[in-house]
Amino acid sequence: MLITLQQIAQLYNVITLQDYLKYLDVDPPKNIFFQNTIICSETQNLQKFPIKKPLNFLYQKLSDDQRRDEIVTDSRNDFQFQKQKSFIGCQKLMLSDNMEHLYREIGEQNFDYLLKNYKILIKDDNDSETYIQISGDPIMKIQPKQKQQIAEKIQRQQILYCNHMSRQVGMFKKNFISYAKKQIIKSNYIKMQQITPEIIAIKSTSNILDYFYNNKQLSPIEISHLRPILESCMKKLQKFNFHGQFKFFVPLPSNYKQLKQETKRHLKDSLNVSQLLDHLYLNHIPHQQITSLVRNFLREIIPIDLFGQQNLFTFLTDISDFITLLRFEDQSYLDYIKKMNVFEVPWLNKYFNKKKQRLLIIKKRNQMIPLMKFMFQEIIIPFLRHNFYITERMKDDWKLFYYRKEIWHLILQLSLTSLTKNNFEEISVNSIKTPYVGKLRIVPKPGTFRPIVTYNRKAKTSKISLNRKLVDIKYILRNLRIQPLGYSVFGNPEVFSRLEEFKKLWIKLQQPKTYYITMDIQKCYDTIILQKLLQFIEESKQFSSIYAINKYHIVSRNNRMLKPSFSMKDLFNILDRTCAIPFNKPQLLQKGYIEHIQKNKQTIIINQGFQNSVTFSEFLNSIKNICQNNIVQFENRYFRQTLGIPQGLNISGILCSFYLANLEQKLTNKILGDTLIMRLTDDYCCLAFSQDSSIKILNNFTQIEKQYQIRLNHDKTQHNIERSDRYFKWIGKIIDIETLTLKPAFYLESDTKFQYQINVNLPTKVKTYYIKSKLKSLILNQFKFFFNSKLNDKPTMIKVLKIFVHSGLVKLISFLKRLKYNYGASKLRNQGKSIRLLKIIKEIKVEIAAYCVQQSRESNMEIDQEYLMRIIQKQLKKTIRNNSYLRKKINYKQI
Repeated sequence: MLITLQQIAQLYNVITLQDYLKYLDVDPPKNIFFQNTIICSETQNLQKFPIKKPLNFLYQKLSDDQRRDEIVTDSRNDFQFQKQKSFIGCQKLMLSDNMEHLYREIGEQNFDYLLKNYKILIKDDNDSETYIQISGDPIMKIQPKQKQQIAEKIQRQQILYCNHMSRQVGMFKKNFISYAKKQIIKSNYIKMQQITPEIIAIKSTSNILDYFYNNKQLSPIEISHLRPILESCMKKLQKFNFHGQFKFFVPLPSNYKQLKQETKRHLKDSLNVSQLLDHLYLNHIPHQQITSLVRNFLREIIPIDLFGQQNLFTFLTDISDFITLLRFEDQSYLDYIKKMNVFEVPWLNKYFNKKKQRLLIIKKRNQMIPLMKFMFQEIIIPFLRHNFYITERMKDDWKLFYYRKEIWHLILQLSLTSLTKNNFEEISVNSIKTPYVGKLRIVPKPGTFRPIVTYNRKAKTSKISLNRKLVDIKYILRNLRIQPLGYSVFGNPEVFSRLEEFKKLWIKLQQPKTYYITMDIQKCYDTIILQKLLQFIEESKQFSSIYAINKYHIVSRNNRMLKPSFSMKDLFNILDRTCAIPFNKPQLLQKGYIEHIQKNKQTIIINQGFQNSVTFSEFLNSIKNICQNNIVQFENRYFRQTLGIPQGLNISGILCSFYLANLEQKLTNKILGDTLIMRLTDDYCCLAFSQDSSIKILNNFTQIEKQYQIRLNHDKTQHNIERSDRYFKWIGKIIDIETLTLKPAFYLESDTKFQYQINVNLPTKVKTYYIKSKLKSLILNQFKFFFNSKLNDKPTMIKVLKIFVHSGLVKLISFLKRLKYNYGASKLRNQGKSIRLLKIIKEIKVEIAAYCVQQSRESNMEIDQEYLMRIIQKQLKKTIRNNSYLRKKINYKQI
């Protein structure tokens, strides 16, 4: 860290306290604190003052200074701490014995100068490169983001999850045309019987121009040309035959009446609805039919003069992308306008100047944005929302499915009836006491459905959402992740770490036969007994009586090479962090942070100086109130959850893990022998070296199932107790039970599956380095966990390398296709673009090989980099050769 800071141009006199004492002609004490503590400044050079031994102690001096409120809040008094709900962060490291020693060695005047003009960085641990700044302005400040010219997004997510049910297809009753009609009626200038579609068209056109072109982007002549075109559009919209077009393009299934009768029979007789739901789910409308309907609808209502003939054809061609994009993908209005020739738009000014062509294009495109905004926000999106329920489905990644509202209504009847029987009870609006109400939606799942509840709606009184209100509770519960919590694992680092330890034991015992069990808890959140959960929290020793919620910044070194001209922002990244520090742990309270940081990672912790306190009683009451008053809304109906805990809260996952961990304590005492049991939320993986241990695990889980009302999904339970399986799948991993090696589960998937897994949202300007960094991240995502010699042997590691290189390159296709859409096909076909792609792949080949060598060395294994480059090159060629799209873009023979 010292060497890095000394190379930064903006910092002066970056030295240790030991060197500073030598500068003051003071014999430095033999203390590692003085060797590791760094001081630096951005403006001041060092100065020395006569050393006079202070008469008081450091804490007395600080309490008399203006820093008293910043540093010496008497946090040792529990009562005062609880009484004071918000307080200034206490830099207690300033009051350490070492700082007292420094104060007495250099005197009060030198100490004041040091605090006033220099930043002091104390090393957190002698074995790490983590420093805590305890004095001075932050060594790196968060710079406010500069406003960039970002293309306005369409907000495509508005088409999703609309449950509004109308008797007829068409548009919403409340639309810009009905609004214009109401205005005409209220004005009393025209009798209601005399109102014609032409009059409504004139009024609605005036409203559109006033609302979307209110800042005078158009000249009076352009307005006069645009007005009759829009009036013609409004007339056509009023006369459009919605019923006939829907019957032709997207008709209801021929057996719709039979499905309706089957639904009524299932509801009446309380039959199992799994097969019927699956049958209803199959009645979604293909994207091609939706696209044909929307194109025909727009072709009928949009006059050719609105865009021009060729531009209208381009717009109708490109509208298919709006239909087929994935769940989180979006577009901007300029994505459509940039593909139009704005000089061919009939109503725009015909002025042309070759020297000013670029400026004219920008101006005309900006004039087109309000019109395109009107087309999407007032016509296309309401048209789709009113007539279709659009949703993703479980097991189908992020692909969107379009259902006719009539079909979706049958699905809702079955789903809501099932929910009210099992977990929800319908209540009246007057009985709701909480200001926080969740929003319920149904996501199709094979044979069943998944209720999704979101709590993003802000309360009318507090103006904050429930998840935002519970953020301090979330920080407290997050501390459970760094403590032993039953069989819980919270992500890949813990999973692979435990597997490494288990494999060491397996090798030590001379590779005995291994037995596996995978289990899944059915409706995990609903099986939690609330009173039992609260009892576990009250009796647990893992919680403190009071917590300090502290905000801090993490300034960590990035991967850029060190250059003298670089500043702090070039070499370091800064992140906002918040943690809950137990008050009974003074060392953590002094540091002001709880964070797992790599030992060799150069990091500076900067406390923001403001804290908040949460007592255990407040923590417990918050959980109790939320869980006991969980109200969800579906359209105009309200339901109270009668079982379990809410699913959509930011604290639900960790509460579920905590509850199951307490139940697992009963099981832990009964299981003996060498076993590994892991649980990620509700998915169990059990490994054992004896058949008896595996049987005992199953039996004990059966006992817990009966005692605590937990239901295991026996259809998903798998094991090799009575059969010989070599491989099993668990949370996206394929584990070889004979060698205890791992591969990613996606290597079994087809290449076409990848296109529905990546949501592509490109920045406004895409440069070569963006595609390169994207390809590298697609290849290296989770790669380091599998490319590990402590778990996998060399042949498996090479296989893993091939899998990730292949999948990363195939996933890049989605980005290249969107790039083609945004920037035109001609730019991708030209030779320059192909050469850049080829250059990117050549550079990636070298960087991935170097990364693999680094990873192998960390796990004490040597692999030749040239050998890895040949492996990567061979796989890249194979992937490109076998993929028709990549084969057109990249000459694989030149790799």
